[in-house]
Amino acid sequence: MIVDLEKKWVIHAKCAGVDPELFFTDHSANVVYRNSPTRKVASEWEKAKIFCADCPVRRQCARDGLGEMEGVWGGMDPAQRLVLRRTHSEKVRRLTGSLKKEYAKLAYDLRLRHLAYHDVARIIGIGLSTAQYLCTTVGLSCPRTTLARPRTTSGSR
Repeated sequence: MIVDLEKKWVIHAKCAGVDPELFFTDHSANVVYRNSPTRKVASEWEKAKIFCADCPVRRQCARDGLGEMEGVWGGMDPAQRLVLRRTHSEKVRRLTGSLKKEYAKLAYDLRLRHLAYHDVARIIGIGLSTAQYLCTTVGLSCPRTTLARPRTTSGSR
C-alpha cells in the first residue's frame, strides 16, 4: 500500500487521545524552510519522537505523514520528512512496471477528486513535479482542476 487514504491505523496509534500540541509545535513549517529549528522547537520535537518510538503503527504514520509540512509524524520532524520526501520523489521517478502504474493510478484517482497537484504530492509524500510527472508519463490523462470562473455575458459579439 502506497498510502492509506482513510488512515485506518489511527485507532491503534499510541497518540490517539493525546493532546496534539505534543506533536505540532508553533511555526514548525517555517522552521523546515530555514533548516534551523530553535532549541525550544527542537526540544519539543524530541519529546514527540520519544513518545512515537514504541508506537505500534509508527511505520504507517510515517508513511502517511511523509508529505505533511508540520508536526511530528511517525517519529520524524518536518526537516527529516523533507529530506526523505526528496529521496522518495527521486525513487518514484525511477520506478518501472506495475509499481509505477500503481503510483500513477493513485495520483490520477486523487486528481479525479478535484485535488490540486500540490495536494496529490502532499498525500503521496512526493514533490510537486513528481506528482505531475506520474500523470503524464504513464499514459493517464489527469483531469484539470481549476477554480470556477464566473461567466460574463457580453451584449455584443
